[in-house]
Amino acid sequence: VSKISNYNLFITSVSTFIMIFFNSVTSSVGNLIASESKERQLEVFEIYNFLGFWLYGFAAVCYFVLFQPFITLWIGEENLIDEFSLALIILSQYLTGQRLTVNNMKTAGGIFEQDKFVSLLQGGVNLVVSVICAKLWGLPGVYVGTVVSGFCANIIRPVIVYKKLFDKSSTEYFIKFTEYLLVTVAVCAGLRIGLNSLITEVTILNFILLAVICVVVSNGGFAICFCRSKEFKGLLKRVTAIASAYIKRQ
Repeated sequence: VSKISNYNLFITSVSTFIMIFFNSVTSSVGNLIASESKERQLEVFEIYNFLGFWLYGFAAVCYFVLFQPFITLWIGEENLIDEFSLALIILSQYLTGQRLTVNNMKTAGGIFEQDKFVSLLQGGVNLVVSVICAKLWGLPGVYVGTVVSGFCANIIRPVIVYKKLFDKSSTEYFIKFTEYLLVTVAVCAGLRIGLNSLITEVTILNFILLAVICVVVSNGGFAICFCRSKEFKGLLKRVTAIASAYIKRQ
């Protein structure tokens, strides 16, 4: 428990910061749903969801590459957890992030009755799977239960939101969800394999180098993979507009 708390301290801090940003626009999303067409709502949601992937995907890559060296420098190797448990913790956090945009859209659209069973389902699945897997595998088994229960909400809630808000099938959402997950996993694996051979000793200077490489490669990889997507172009357009408005005010 003490080892896990060291990891959770930073994950919770980062997640709280990101959640503040996303939750702050929920009222604007509600206004969008009340005043715009379903096509426009879907367009904005896809960009909103893509931003959620980018931020939580970037966070997942940083966790996977930097966590173990950071803990080693901070409190020593004896406080590290195994790699499989770490990967499951990061996956669970990533799935939570991917649910955030869907949950905010659901809340803004007033969809509460249709998915009231999901939380109970998650709790039941988490309890049963975690107890069984913990007996088999120990600590990783606990997070297997968390990941499996998280997938329940990641599957059910988008189906409900797409049906009730957009009057569309959620197939396209799940295709993009899979693409986002695979790209994140690929960037994590590529960085870990490449950097393990490049940097063999954990020092403060090497950690700074790892952090710089992680920031550049992860964001560059996401940009290369999705630069032609309508979500990327829409997000870039909005960021550019905000930056231009800020510059004019100055």
